[in-house]
Amino acid sequence: MLLLLATLATLLALLLLLLLLLLLLLLLLLLLLLLLLLLLLLLLLLLLLLLLLLLLLATLATLLALLLLLLLLLLLLLLLLLLLLLLLLLLLLLLLLLLLLLLLLLLLLLLLLLLLLLLLLLPATLPAALLLLLLLLLPTALPAALLLLLLLLTRETGLAEGRGHCLRGGRCRCRHSGWG
Repeated sequence: MLLLLATLATLLALLLLLLLLLLLLLLLLLLLLLLLLLLLLLLLLLLLLLLLLLLLLATLATLLALLLLLLLLLLLLLLLLLLLLLLLLLLLLLLLLLLLLLLLLLLLLLLLLLLLLLLLLLPATLPAALLLLLLLLLPTALPAALLLLLLLLTRETGLAEGRGHCLRGGRCRCRHSGWG
């Protein structure tokens, strides 16, 4: 029994020694890897220093060429920005023109509606209404058409005299011009 215990103890000690040796080998491998990494870093640093030296030893012409290229790139960027701004301004102008056209169309529609009302209310003023329609067809005669329409409304309906027209049984009983 004592011999068995002694052999077991020696085997355990040998196993422990082997484990310690393996751990030492692993530590040595890790140290070697760290040394290799340090060497690679040193090599990279040396390469960077060489590049810096080459850049410092470069001629002034190459530096000026690089500066000119940078300036050209900046000018191209500025031109692109200006083109974008011009496109935005053109779009805004087009939108404003469309809004103005819509407003003009609305004004023409309102004037046509007033003309229809005038034709319905005042059948005796057909030549004046036709003249008003001709004025409406001209884009530059919009103020004149408005003025003529206002004059017709105030004269024929009696609004200028403060009376207005009255319809009784389908016929007007007023005594101002154009009625009765």
